[in-house]
Amino acid sequence: MGGPGPETTLGQCEACGAVYTLRVRGDGAFQRLTADGACDCGNETFRELAPEDLDGPSE
Repeated sequence: MGGPGPETTLGQCEACGAVYTLRVRGDGAFQRLTADGACDCGNETFRELAPEDLDGPSE
């Protein structure tokens, strides 16, 4: 886990709520792992999801 390469995290679009794997930029902002770094809805701001924001594994 945590090999070389850009740091990534699970995050959510602040506009539409879609969840993506995001790359953490040098300035601390988050960016989608796509050419333009934006959400499909066109928004470019994301927030990091904390583990408690996600449903835990089903038992």
